[in-house]
Amino acid sequence: MKSSYVEMDRCIDKLGWEKVNGIILDLGLSSLQLSQPERGFAFSTSGPLDMRFDLAGKLMAGDIVNSWSQTQIANILYEYGDERQSRRIAKALIDSRPIKDTMQLANIVLECKRGKKTRRHPATKTFQALRIAVNKELANIANVLPKAIDILAPGGRLAVIAFHSLEDRLVKRFFKKESQDCICPPEQISCVCRHEASVLLLNRRPIRPTQFEINNNRRSRSAVLRIVEKL
Repeated sequence: MKSSYVEMDRCIDKLGWEKVNGIILDLGLSSLQLSQPERGFAFSTSGPLDMRFDLAGKLMAGDIVNSWSQTQIANILYEYGDERQSRRIAKALIDSRPIKDTMQLANIVLECKRGKKTRRHPATKTFQALRIAVNKELANIANVLPKAIDILAPGGRLAVIAFHSLEDRLVKRFFKKESQDCICPPEQISCVCRHEASVLLLNRRPIRPTQFEINNNRRSRSAVLRIVEKL
C-alpha cells in the first residue's frame, strides 16, 4: 500500500485491522533515492532541485532557494541543518539566483565555507535542511508517533530508527513523556495533569550499529534505534 507513514491509521482502517503487534519506523532517506540524480538529494552529481519524497508533493527545494526570503532560508538552515553559517549561505543563495541545479547549489555553499575543515561535504547540512523543509519531516514525525502508539495492541512494540539528532530528539522526548505517569513541571507540588504512561521504555540508551555493520553499510553509521512496548 503506497502511502506516507503519517497515514498509517487510515491504512490500518482500509485493511480492516484494529490493532497491530509491531511497527518499525525507518526515518532514513532511501538509498535508492540518493542514487537517482533526478530526485535532487545528492550534491555529488548534477540534478534538479527537487528533494521530494513523494513526487505528488508541490513544494520543491528549488522553490525555497529561488523564492523564499533570505531570513526564511537562514532560519531553516539553522533550525533544520544546525548550520552555523546559515546567514552567510542564505545571502549567497539570494545573490546567486536563479539557482538551477544541485551542483550549483553545492558549489555556492562550498564557496561560503571554503577554509572550514569538516569530515563531511560542506553542503551536507544545507541539503539536509532543505530536504526536511520540503517534506515536513519533523512535523510528520511528531504527528505519527501518537498514532503509532494508539494503533499498537497491548504488548506490541514500536521501533524507531533515526539518523540525525533532530529526529532522535523528537522520538526520545516523546517516548520519555509517554513512559511517565506524571508530566507536571517539577515545581508542581501535586499532580494535576492526570497523564498515564502508555509505553514501557525497552532501551534507555539508543542502540547503535556495530562496527561490523558500519563496515558493510556505511550509511548506517549515524543510525540510532529506540524501542517501546505498549502497556
